[in-house]
Amino acid sequence: MRTILGDMEERVSTVAGHAEPAALAARLRVAGWRFARRMRRESAPGISPTLSAALHTVETHGPITAGQLAAHEHVQKPTMTRTIQAMLDRGLVERIPDPLDGRVSWLSVTPAGRKLLQRSRR
Repeated sequence: MRTILGDMEERVSTVAGHAEPAALAARLRVAGWRFARRMRRESAPGISPTLSAALHTVETHGPITAGQLAAHEHVQKPTMTRTIQAMLDRGLVERIPDPLDGRVSWLSVTPAGRKLLQRSRR
């Protein structure tokens, strides 16, 4: 049996060059916690990491439809509907009706949303 030194300064047991599943799962869990803490720290102030990520996606890829946003964020449409409503309620995005298809609306970042994202990048 040999060990691999990871960036988290822990030793992980290996068998035939592969990390044991339990040790690998423990490292992954710790990495997930650290990532979540960092996301909370680096999110736009006053909003959740979920809203911050969605707002960033709208800024980067927008105008964008709700379905496209859900696909970019890898969530179901009902989940994204709640996220979009939260961004609309806070004035971070606006809906723009599609001039050719009344069933479709596009999401675009408002000046307030852009300002919030700029503050989070400092």
